[in-house]
Amino acid sequence: MHYQVKADITKSDQRLVAQAFNKLFSLVTLFNFGSNVPPPRFIFEQMEELHKDRAERDKILYDMGARFNADYLSAHYQIDPSHIEVQSSSSTFSQTGASQQFSRRDNSETVEDFTSRLEKQGQDTIDSFIDDFQREIDKSKSFEVASKRVLNRHKRQFKHRSKLAQIP
Repeated sequence: MHYQVKADITKSDQRLVAQAFNKLFSLVTLFNFGSNVPPPRFIFEQMEELHKDRAERDKILYDMGARFNADYLSAHYQIDPSHIEVQSSSSTFSQTGASQQFSRRDNSETVEDFTSRLEKQGQDTIDSFIDDFQREIDKSKSFEVASKRVLNRHKRQFKHRSKLAQIP
């Protein structure tokens, strides 16, 4: 019921706006061109409903890697082809985000810089994690001893695991 009332109010508002513009167009046309020239008419165009099933299917296909050209989008979604810019499918996150600012705040770090910094922090932590295990293995004289030392070391890796978890 609420949607019906909302639709009625919208139609009423559209009629008021259209009547005002049509009256203005009539006056301007009359003053500038005379009474024998018909004035332009203001009308609201009804947008065609988006085909939800097609849009959902196209979204799934896009997520799978399909890229649609401007002709397809224009034909199926009634969009002016001049309003469509199709990006090449070879673009990647780092290519498209390389010069983008990561934050709206006063921060000169780009997405690429941010990603590189996080990768380095994560790799450094993982390397020290592995080094600790390697030291335990190097101290061992047999596979059984090494296995026990590695399992024991894993239980004590809180420092490295919390350091990985704290990387923003």
